[in-house]
Amino acid sequence: MATNPTITHHPHIHFLRKTIDFNDQGALGSKGTAVVVGEVPAGSVIYKSMSGFQATTVFNSSTTAALLIGTDSNDDLYGTAMDLGSTLFVGLDESVSTYVASATQITATIDNSLTAATATAGSGEVVIVYATNKQTPGS
Repeated sequence: MATNPTITHHPHIHFLRKTIDFNDQGALGSKGTAVVVGEVPAGSVIYKSMSGFQATTVFNSSTTAALLIGTDSNDDLYGTAMDLGSTLFVGLDESVSTYVASATQITATIDNSLTAATATAGSGEVVIVYATNKQTPGS
């Protein structure tokens, strides 16, 4: 189940967080099914430097699969070829506007199109950090 957005009248930073693992990958040479991370509300700004993927267990395919982070209409809008074989936090890597004009569903997809083998282990967290357009209580 995807993380639902929480909007308050306080000026908080909000986030979506979703676990993905090797079971979310597709067949060798293809993309897996997009996993819904959650929805970013209209008028929000995504904080690119704080958003990305953190492996909790490194994916073990022989040529590491990549993670795509995007939307239903563009699966790699925010992140392309993000390394799943690293223990380091991997930030969003696309140079696009992070302003979200309309409510946008964020997805994560494991891309096995360039791998030599499918992973048999691996898990981590996709994190999307954003600020809503609420500026003052009641606005």
